[in-house]
Amino acid sequence: MAVTKNALPVPEADRQGALVVSITQDGSVYIGIRSTSPEVLAESLKRALSNQKDKRIYIKGDARSSYARVEEVLGAVSAVGVEAPVLLTAQQDSPEVSMPVPPKGLEVWVGPSRPTVAQASVVEMLGSGQRPPTLKVNNEQIDWAALPHTLTQLLQGQGERMVQIRTAGTLAFADVVAAIDISRSVGAKVFLVTPGPAGTKADSPVAGTWRGKTYDLPAVVLTVKDDHGELSGTVLFYLLHRKTEQDPWEVDTTHSKPLPLLDPKFDGKTLSFQVSHKEAHPPRTLNDPPVSFEMRLTGKGEAELQNLSERHAAGLKMVRDAK
Repeated sequence: MAVTKNALPVPEADRQGALVVSITQDGSVYIGIRSTSPEVLAESLKRALSNQKDKRIYIKGDARSSYARVEEVLGAVSAVGVEAPVLLTAQQDSPEVSMPVPPKGLEVWVGPSRPTVAQASVVEMLGSGQRPPTLKVNNEQIDWAALPHTLTQLLQGQGERMVQIRTAGTLAFADVVAAIDISRSVGAKVFLVTPGPAGTKADSPVAGTWRGKTYDLPAVVLTVKDDHGELSGTVLFYLLHRKTEQDPWEVDTTHSKPLPLLDPKFDGKTLSFQVSHKEAHPPRTLNDPPVSFEMRLTGKGEAELQNLSERHAAGLKMVRDAK
């Protein structure tokens, strides 16, 4: 489990019959000791909750597990009407004597809708597979060490302190828990936006994972989240190369990493966004401006991606993953 400083004791999590959902490092999901899957988790939780007076769910995630998997679990928890699950955590302090210690956890609020508190501060975590992830507060990039002071200043004088945490890219569960822990240290409630019926690719023509190929090899993976019109996501470009003109093309995945979408917008037909070009070919690209792209929908689950700096070139066909 992720290590925290500000979790509170939750002895109820150790009681017989407590509803604990576990996520292992490899993404396996369990209710108690029974293996399950995110696809049927909501139905399984609904049956389990029908026998409980206390509608409480505890999430026990491996610190190294993918937050994307944990997010799927939280979405199922929200779908069965549990608004405030508890994330079980490990503690930095250890007892000096050998004696039973009650588990501790961080309570979070979850759901597909953003909180109604107008003054909620938005913490964005942008993961690229490296740690720590990029951190923004109200669209301003900051260092992790500055997060407690930044939140204290923003939330000062507010009746109800609320922090909304939004994520994009590849993140470890421990990184998200770290942001929650810091938010709780300044007395803020934490709201995690989770998948829900609204804003998913079922009713958003642009949300989902889109893939483009060149020479029948993966070239681009574009992931778009649509939270009631607020767009975010990442794009991953693969490098294709071959030794000679006679050799087949090959994919280089060692130097590829997801990049956050900058200023994504959708007008009902075309998704426009920018991508930083600083790390494309450093050091010569460190001062390059962002590169602009457009993805125009051409049919159900199909689109064409165009680099606007290369309008003379043909666009790349993109296909959205089936639900």
